[in-house]
Amino acid sequence: MAYSLTVELWTELSIGLVVFALRFYSRWKFRGIRSPGFDDIFAGFAVIFWVLETVFLYTCGTLGNNINLNEKTALEVPDSDVPRLTLGSKLAYCAWVFYILGIWTLKGVLLCLYNRLTMGLQQQRFVWIMMGLSSLTFLASMFWHIFSCLPTYRAWQIKPYPGESCTLRRGNYIIICVLDVATDIGIMAIPLPMLMQANLSLKRKISLSLLFGSGIFVMICAVLRAYYSLVLIDDNSVALGWAAREFLVAAIVVSAPSIKPLFTESRKKTTGNYGSGSWQSGTGSNGMSRLPPYNSKNDIENATTITAGNPKRVQTYKMTTIGRSQPQSESQDHINAGADADSSSTNSNLRDGIVVTTEFKVSTR
Repeated sequence: MAYSLTVELWTELSIGLVVFALRFYSRWKFRGIRSPGFDDIFAGFAVIFWVLETVFLYTCGTLGNNINLNEKTALEVPDSDVPRLTLGSKLAYCAWVFYILGIWTLKGVLLCLYNRLTMGLQQQRFVWIMMGLSSLTFLASMFWHIFSCLPTYRAWQIKPYPGESCTLRRGNYIIICVLDVATDIGIMAIPLPMLMQANLSLKRKISLSLLFGSGIFVMICAVLRAYYSLVLIDDNSVALGWAAREFLVAAIVVSAPSIKPLFTESRKKTTGNYGSGSWQSGTGSNGMSRLPPYNSKNDIENATTITAGNPKRVQTYKMTTIGRSQPQSESQDHINAGADADSSSTNSNLRDGIVVTTEFKVSTR
C-alpha cells in the first residue's frame, strides 16, 4: 500500500491522544481532579499544540505552500493559485511555531516531575538550572524561526521567490535540533546519578534507568527528523512525517512515569500482592513490609529514606519511589532533605493515610 502522509499524521495523533488520556486518568485517579500539578498543565498545553500542529500540517499539505518553489517555478505560479499557496505557507510557518511550543512544553512536564523528585536536595538546583536553560533554548529556537526570515511576510510570499531562508528553512532543522537535543541531554542527566547511588537491586536500577533515560529515543527521533528533512528537503512529506513521529515518541516518553501506576495496580490486583520489600534499617535490623490494599483516594504514600554520604559528610534523603509498594501517581514522588523533616509535612499531607518508611544506607566513596 502506498505511503499516505494524511494517514500517518492522524494515526499518530490518535495514538498520542490515547496516551495522554491514560496519563490524565492515572493522575486524576491517584491524585484527584482538583489537584493538578504544573506538569499536568504543561501536558494539557502540549495536547493543544500537537492538535494545532497536526491540523496545520495537514491543511498546508493539502493547500500547497512555497516550500517546493524556486526562482523559476515561483514566477510560473498562476495568479489564481497565489492566495491558496499563501495561506498554505502561513499555516506551514505557524506549524513550526506549534512544533517548538509543543516540544518544549513536553520538556516542562519532565522538569516539573524532577523538581518534585529532588525537593529539598542539592540536585534541585540542577533542575532549576535546567529550567532556565530550557527556557533559553526555547527562546533561541523561537527567535531563530522568527528572525531568520525578515521581514516576516516573506515567509509566505509566493512572487517573487523569497529565498531558501524563508521557504526551505534549512537552518531550522539544524539549529532547533541542536538546541532540542542539548536540552534533552541535560534533562535526562537529572535523575540518573541519584539512581546509580541508590541502594536498589540491579534489576530495579535498570528498570528505572530505562524509564527515566527513555529520552534517548526522543533525541534519536529529533536527529533523524533533521537528517532526513535536510537530505530530502524537496519532499515536504518527509519533514511533516518526521515531525509527527517525534511528537508521538516524546509524548509517550513524558507520559510513561504517570501511566506506570495503572499497570502496577493491575498486576498487583491480579497477583494479590500489594507490595513487599526488604531493607536494612539504621540499627542493622532486617524486616519485611506488606502493605494492605490502598483505596481509590490514594491514602497511602510509600516513603523511602536514602542516606548517602562519605567519610566527611552524611546526608539523609527521603524519597518516595514510583510504584514500589503500591501504584500511585508520580505527582506525589518527591525527595526531602533532612532525617527528621518527615513527620510534620507527612501528617499535614496525608491526614488519615498510612506511611511506610524504608531506610537504605548508601555510601559514596
